[in-house]
Amino acid sequence: MEIKPLPKDVTPGLTKLSLDTLGSMPVELINASGYATGENFVGMVAQDSPFDGVTRFNGVVLFAPPAPLRYRILIQEPDSAIPNPQVNNVVIRRSGIPGTTTLVPDSDGWMTYYNDSVEDFLGSFTPSKEGRHFVTIEVKNAITNVQYTSSGAVPFMVDKTAPVVDIEITSGGGNCGKFMVGDVIQGTFSLSDAHPHSLSLSVTPGDEANGARPTIDGSGGLSGLSYPLTLSGTGTSGTWTLETKGMNPCGYNVRIDGYDRTIIRSSYIGHHAPDIEGFCLD
Repeated sequence: MEIKPLPKDVTPGLTKLSLDTLGSMPVELINASGYATGENFVGMVAQDSPFDGVTRFNGVVLFAPPAPLRYRILIQEPDSAIPNPQVNNVVIRRSGIPGTTTLVPDSDGWMTYYNDSVEDFLGSFTPSKEGRHFVTIEVKNAITNVQYTSSGAVPFMVDKTAPVVDIEITSGGGNCGKFMVGDVIQGTFSLSDAHPHSLSLSVTPGDEANGARPTIDGSGGLSGLSYPLTLSGTGTSGTWTLETKGMNPCGYNVRIDGYDRTIIRSSYIGHHAPDIEGFCLD
């Protein structure tokens, strides 16, 4: 049996709200700027990743007294000087109790704390603004109103913008042009984003293309780039080449798919954006 150690900055015996995960990422993997780096409990790997969508908060009150407790979630948005309590209902599942329990905050955001919440779910926040946010979760004695140690302000960066991508055919007849089987088609591509993750180039329909893919010029045959080795900063641009020898005569699209590093809805990584141009092989 392996006993889980106490989180850092926790004093044995001192009642404290411990925020364990934010957006499904362990809090210790989130830096002071609000970016997550590392692997979470289900194998999702963040790489200097911001957040967007429903951002879940999971945690527990450590060394809770026998008295009933209440807690509240406070969010400080980028354009706010102070944190504000969240007054949205929180729906939880409790161990051994069928159905769900709805927690209804009062006007100051306080709601009942249940220490049998499944997955220690405390609530969530859906950001509407980009930039660094802070979450603080406070806990108090429901009878005396004495407050215990809070989670402290935990930062999380928000990115709500998908990558801007573009692909063009520049050789021969260009976009929507006609080419002959065996021609070499060339073009340009670009991806721009504050937190780029990856891009890939492809041809559809794939079956008729017989495995042909555009290759990024100078990449040694790669059809994609990823962060951080070959795609970093705020994106990239370049040229591509498509060898059509072996492709069937058909109408085709050449396509770019771009992704960023944002953790979306606490469950997967990447805002996605595509772009396509058509051509015909005769």
